Amino acid sequence: MRALYGQSLWKRQKFLPTYPDFNHRLLGPVMANLQPHLDYQESLTKRGIMFAAGPHWTDDEEYWGGHGMVVVRAASMSEAETIAKEDPMHMCGARRYRVRPWVVNEGTILVKLDYTTGCFELT
Repeated sequence: MRALYGQSLWKRQKFLPTYPDFNHRLLGPVMANLQPHLDYQESLTKRGIMFAAGPHWTDDEEYWGGHGMVVVRAASMSEAETIAKEDPMHMCGARRYRVRPWVVNEGTILVKLDYTTGCFELT
């Protein structure tokens, strides 16, 4: 498979689709654990583990039903599993997850740096 993509960077990541434990029927447990979850994600970012994360909105982009995705830099599936288990959302049972391997081999990241204003834009 790798040969099909030639010179691509072939960056291996792990992604974790996450979803509320609907045994709770409401998002109360998710919302009650939101701040510890966000704090944990910030710690992953500071340690260079977090690649990306965010909620999945409904198709009309008006509502969040509790689903999301986290992409982490992990050397193995077991390392990614440990990272996921330590998330307060998962520890308390408010959310469930599944660890999946993902290879990033297409796309771009654009950085615009304005020396005059000192501002940058990432798209």
